[in-house]
Amino acid sequence: MKQLKRLVGDTAIYGVSSILGRLLNWLLVPLYVVYFKPSEYAIVVELFAFIALFNIIYTLGFETTYFRFSSQQKQTDQNYFDLSIVMIFLNCLFLGSIMIFFAEDLALLLRYEGQGYLIVWCVLILSLDAMAAIPFARLRILREGKKFAAFKLLNIGLNIGLNLFFIVYLPVQVNQDPHSLLAGIYFPELGAGHIFLSNLIANSIYLLLFSGAFLRIKFTFSMHMLKPFLVYAAPLVILQLAGVINEMFSRQSLKYLLPKGFYPDLSNAAALGVFGACFKLSIFMALAVQAYKFAFEPFFFNHAHEANSKQLYASAMNGFIIFGGLSWMVISLMLPEIAKLVFGAHSPYLDGLIIVPVLLGSGLLMGIFFNLSVWYKLTDNTRIGAIISVLGAIITVILNVSLIPILGFMGSAWASLISWFFMTLLSYFIGKRYFPIKYQLAKGCFYFIYAVLATAMIVNLELSLLSRYGLGLALVGFYLGVVYWIEIKSGDKEIEYH
Repeated sequence: MKQLKRLVGDTAIYGVSSILGRLLNWLLVPLYVVYFKPSEYAIVVELFAFIALFNIIYTLGFETTYFRFSSQQKQTDQNYFDLSIVMIFLNCLFLGSIMIFFAEDLALLLRYEGQGYLIVWCVLILSLDAMAAIPFARLRILREGKKFAAFKLLNIGLNIGLNLFFIVYLPVQVNQDPHSLLAGIYFPELGAGHIFLSNLIANSIYLLLFSGAFLRIKFTFSMHMLKPFLVYAAPLVILQLAGVINEMFSRQSLKYLLPKGFYPDLSNAAALGVFGACFKLSIFMALAVQAYKFAFEPFFFNHAHEANSKQLYASAMNGFIIFGGLSWMVISLMLPEIAKLVFGAHSPYLDGLIIVPVLLGSGLLMGIFFNLSVWYKLTDNTRIGAIISVLGAIITVILNVSLIPILGFMGSAWASLISWFFMTLLSYFIGKRYFPIKYQLAKGCFYFIYAVLATAMIVNLELSLLSRYGLGLALVGFYLGVVYWIEIKSGDKEIEYH
């Protein structure tokens, strides 16, 4: 279908920028594990987890809300654009002022005494990200994927360059010539703080890239626009917050929930550093979900009023599960070699590798849940979506508190998987009542279960390198053969939709 081909094309564009960008960013991980001990890297893991959480509060759920209202009333798109930017700016000003005022107290609370400047930098990173959110959303609505990708890659490239400058180049140059001009900007006591500084400077480029859009903003809007906008957005903030808690709670709490001495060779801070570094190896599934989300959200709003919209959504879900299952198996197969390449053959970071296949499964379920979100976003039942996400967040917290003291890293990974599975089931069954879609349930369940079993075999069987790859390639080959037979050869005619 023409619409699905367009969705695939947009996903590919966003995917290239996201995957290439994240891969470039991901290449910094070997740099970090060489230059920083796990206990030093822990502050990066923890504070960036808080940045992800507060990013939801700073953007107020306005991205999805902007999609909803601008797709309904395209003639007032500029008004909703102005409204979104102004409200986010005022929110950043209010929240940022409070957090900067209490920066030292917050740093002390997080056990980073004397590093309140990192809190200030995080606030500025958040504000710049939030201000760029709606301009990026407009690029997605206008299907200007290439410009979107170029801006994202420019930011990432600058961030990488600054990391290399501050962490690698600057120390060498200053040590060689202590009286050079560069010595004036060299502060070795910052350590891992250079990562935040690099991110802050890189995000500042958004002010330049979107300066034209910002300068055209009018600070006038009517209450009759604001009220329905906020009513739709408010539950989304709760929903997205709960989603981030599902993803980030472990990184915010592992240091505190892990019993001292659980890992004999690691302090709790070091354990958090190991967990955070290994968490990054599950980023490939998150990238696929992110690229798909960038394309799918404007897609389903734009096609909501077409006669075959539900069939489009069902086909999109089926394609996502096929690709997600394949990614889960392939990444799990290559994981040991990828980890050794990134961390080194004898790195302490390898201790957390067991969490990655489980987290990949969580990422796939997160993507399925996002597909299912069509029903509450199109029927304006974001309140119910928020309730589902809050229940998932409660499960995440309870399971982390219960399992981390017993299973360590794995307790957190299993908590994430179970929570997303619960939310996916709940959303599916409630969605059948409000916005019934005939998803290709039989096929989707088969692909997902096959991926679960195949990944479990690849990961858990103790085999030589050659045998493991032989088994893995056979399982992946069979999977692709089945997909070809069902989706192409059989023409989809013998599969019953439910």
